Amino acid sequence: MGLLRFAAIAFVIYLIFRFIARFVLPLLAKYFVKKASQNMEERVKTKSEGEKIYQDEKVIIRKTNQKKTNEPKSNDDEFVDFEEV
Repeated sequence: MGLLRFAAIAFVIYLIFRFIARFVLPLLAKYFVKKASQNMEERVKTKSEGEKIYQDEKVIIRKTNQKKTNEPKSNDDEFVDFEEV
């Protein structure tokens, strides 16, 4: 009687696992992929348009990252001409 009960419980656990693997895991995976893609889109948007500071109904204020490309390059490097001996 104990072996039959064990087999029945193991079969029910197997069926529950198959149900979860077939229906619940794809839904969870879809949810996490969607959430990750939204995070990625927000990061790309923040990088290209700037960080969102304030948002009203029609007004969005963003802080942009100013890149310092106009920095003068220093010409302190020396050029040494080597000659063969």
